[in-house]
Amino acid sequence: MAQKLSANFMAELFKLIYSDISLTRIAVCNLTYQLIPKEWPGYKYLLREAIETFTKSEVIPSLGVVSQKYIDNDFVQETIVEIQDAQKVDREIVIDQLEAYIKDVEFQLLSKKVHDLYEEGKKDDAIRVNLEESQRILSISLRYDGGNFSKVFNGFERRMRSRRENIENSKLPDKITLGIDKINDVSYGGALIEDTILWIARSGEGKSTVLKHHAMCAALDGYPVLHIQLEGGVKACLDKYDQYWTGQEFNDIRRGFLKPEDQRKVMNAYKSMRDFSEDITVYGFEKFGEASMVEVRNIIIDYHKVYGCYPKVLVLDSLDLVKTGINNTIDNNPNFKKDKLQTNAQLFKNLCVEFKMIGFTATQASNVPIEVWDNSDKIIDRSYTEGDKTLVKPFSFVFTINRTREEKKQQTMRVYIDKLRDYKEAQITIPIATDYDRGRFYDKLRTLELFNDNNIEKPKQDEKEKPEKLKRFKKY
Repeated sequence: MAQKLSANFMAELFKLIYSDISLTRIAVCNLTYQLIPKEWPGYKYLLREAIETFTKSEVIPSLGVVSQKYIDNDFVQETIVEIQDAQKVDREIVIDQLEAYIKDVEFQLLSKKVHDLYEEGKKDDAIRVNLEESQRILSISLRYDGGNFSKVFNGFERRMRSRRENIENSKLPDKITLGIDKINDVSYGGALIEDTILWIARSGEGKSTVLKHHAMCAALDGYPVLHIQLEGGVKACLDKYDQYWTGQEFNDIRRGFLKPEDQRKVMNAYKSMRDFSEDITVYGFEKFGEASMVEVRNIIIDYHKVYGCYPKVLVLDSLDLVKTGINNTIDNNPNFKKDKLQTNAQLFKNLCVEFKMIGFTATQASNVPIEVWDNSDKIIDRSYTEGDKTLVKPFSFVFTINRTREEKKQQTMRVYIDKLRDYKEAQITIPIATDYDRGRFYDKLRTLELFNDNNIEKPKQDEKEKPEKLKRFKKY
């Protein structure tokens, strides 16, 4: 008797079929109506739609489209709800289970066929069929069918053609600006979808401010942003956003006051941003320490339910304030702080890959001696990251904020590019002007006035030292 598919496994399987093109391809090649129990007709409809959609255009099918097509079919509607409620599990586990099930069913069918041939007196045919079909069953590889084995040379022409087609047809942005001119220059326009960006800074130096800067730049360029606030509350977060785009003093914004001479300008800007920009959606947690990366994922899914799309930009403020949600030991034991941060970093990357987003977050720098942070010839790098310097591994871009007491008075700082994946311009320091009085991390005009490319030098790193002895920029 063949093993049976459980209802939970079926829901998890179809969640991947409708979200992961590898599983879609596997289903098209291997999953038949006969393999789905007759008491689950909704899944048979969904399989047919997946096969038709993928065969026609080689794209992932859409649950929303199928739901609308079968709006009056209770079996389909109930099945879609089951799939939406199912957890998205690791695809490797699903592939292993599905392959075992298919081989088991195929073997049961082969056994019956060989038995029938033998009973009919066709012994030679029974032996031949048993040999041929057994070899076929043993050679079944869902990972191969799913396109998980790729050849570098034989697949080159197809990949190049696919890349051209993706650029022509894609609705995703090519790149999203990072909002700081020199960083945009060295990264050739900013970050790609699925990139993640980490900022490292001492407490009070502007981690939240720079994250809001990225969110505002993306929204003004027309991309939907989801900002998840883990401390301070939604009200304080919105106060800071309002200060940013209005350019008003923080105390005035908190009191709901606009200077009379600025009212018309602010209201005109408000109308323009409302009509021509995408918005920033803020979600905050009431209690400190109650959020986990599992809940962050659920918020992204709820965002899709409300707005009908996923955000293109995710801002998480900040990485060191969230639990993993998957391991109680590392979430609650201070001795496992390093493990928690590293797990959160990887989960953050996974979310951006899964939902096709760019992710911005920040973490604390700790134990930075005053002779380092208050010296304009030295910089904070990944070695000062709270927890462990290897935290930076999953991130595409890593920046640090460097500001002496004198620079704070002058409203300037140095951004150190610790990591710039796929680009050569890493380990350089970029001086910028700030405008924290108006809630803004980057003052473009003052930066252009004060600094130019001649002020930016690559670090001269001694083998036994961190890249700290640097000439950052000319005194102003």
